Amino acid sequence: MSKIKIKMKLKNSKEDLEKEIIGLKRGNKIHFVDDKVKVTITLDEVVTMRRNSDEYEIILNFKEGEKLKGIYDLKKMNYNLPIDIKTNKMYIGSGQFKVDYEITSDNIKMDTFLFELNYEVIE
Repeated sequence: MSKIKIKMKLKNSKEDLEKEIIGLKRGNKIHFVDDKVKVTITLDEVVTMRRNSDEYEIILNFKEGEKLKGIYDLKKMNYNLPIDIKTNKMYIGSGQFKVDYEITSDNIKMDTFLFELNYEVIE
């Protein structure tokens, strides 16, 4: 397991965030905490991003050019919203992961996102 320094960017219609975070990388998995939300990204043929907090858990699955199922579980409301994730573009490189995607639910577009993660091993 390696300690990594992460530069993360997330852009959608409501916000444009940039953060630097310390995380861990083990094999093809990256783990970090973003404002009390545990994040795990599995870099595989289908990339999975899991964000888990006390209030919600969201599981996003990405494969370029495809629409895949995901889950948005609102824990306190005991409500599970099925979502579709359409991956427009995706890039996985050495120390880098980028994905441009749209989330819809019941064929209603919720938003378009651009997520970028750059990381380097520090320990």
